[in-house]
Amino acid sequence: MTVKFILKTILPESVTTRLTLARHLLTSDAVTNEHLTGALLNHLSVENGLVTNFVGGFMGDERFFESYNAGKKTGGLSHHPGDIHWRAYVACWAANRAATLDGDFVECGVHLGFLARTIVEYTRFDTLPKRFYLLDTFGGFPYETLATEDRRLEYPDWSTPTLAGTMGSATKK
Repeated sequence: MTVKFILKTILPESVTTRLTLARHLLTSDAVTNEHLTGALLNHLSVENGLVTNFVGGFMGDERFFESYNAGKKTGGLSHHPGDIHWRAYVACWAANRAATLDGDFVECGVHLGFLARTIVEYTRFDTLPKRFYLLDTFGGFPYETLATEDRRLEYPDWSTPTLAGTMGSATKK
């Protein structure tokens, strides 16, 4: 008898399916969510460097996806290798909890405002008695502050008017 046969005999089918998917993932050159269809998506999520066999219920949350798509319209993921659903959902979850606490919101390093816009939409921020402070250099990183290995990278010049445009009607004066 082989180990594979023994495992198939004693482990539940859901576990053996996940093990098979993990083996496939580990032996593939470049597996993304687009490659994993049907039953695969019910067991495995591959995104933004995170591989998990748990796909949370938020993936069926229409309000989250409407908010996420509003965030994507900022262009903040245009140079990103893929989607960041889990990261965005965690930010929305935390923002929903923070909305019940005293104080305002702050996001540091906002780039084009992808997460900020997603959070604003998800929390219905315009109904909250709070301010959302978005902090960034909006002019790239000062060359002298970069580590040697980062000095070869090019950082675009993002301006405040661009960010203000991505926040739309959610911008409070």
